[in-house]
Amino acid sequence: MTRAGVLLALLAPLLVVGASQAHASDPVTRHDLPSVAALATVYPDLAGGRRDVLATGTFDANAGNDCVAIRTLGTPRRALWASYYTADGEDPYFHGGESVTPFLHRFADQRQARVLMSRLGNYFERCAGAHRSDDGTRTRLTELPVLELADRTLAYQVRFRHPTGNGTSVPRSELHVVVRDGRTVVNVMLQAKRFVPDLEHAVAVARLALESAS
Repeated sequence: MTRAGVLLALLAPLLVVGASQAHASDPVTRHDLPSVAALATVYPDLAGGRRDVLATGTFDANAGNDCVAIRTLGTPRRALWASYYTADGEDPYFHGGESVTPFLHRFADQRQARVLMSRLGNYFERCAGAHRSDDGTRTRLTELPVLELADRTLAYQVRFRHPTGNGTSVPRSELHVVVRDGRTVVNVMLQAKRFVPDLEHAVAVARLALESAS
């Protein structure tokens, strides 16, 4: 499955759910996510490009019993995510670069946001290392050291190999920087093929996302 297919397969069922959880007195809008111009300060190839913003409903990770299947770790009141494209309409992932996807999750209160971060930390402890699912998909989870950007900051990478059915597999890497600021949680996801994305890029985008969300 392509990167876009994987992302949409995970998120498409949640779009209506996320939209229905909006609260009139607690708006989260497209302006709360970094603009294309802002992202271009980290990724110059995005200058003059476009941004697509969609709603989502939950914060998910590969935290199932086998540490490969998707499990929901938190359900915010409102959440949005954005994908970014070059001026030619290209996704950098398919041209040897990193795709960048910031998620903005706004919870009903700080307690719920803290619970999410605690569950994420427990996921690291339980699933660190290599795992394999019944269908042959393999993952390797590594927690990464990162400076605190707000109330709590966590970083991790997951490397995947998806079987194609003809004896080969497709490699993919994700790197996440997750930051809690009050009841807001920013999750910056970078994706790449055949190499691990740059942690410094993810931290820089997380700073931009926190500025946009404030």
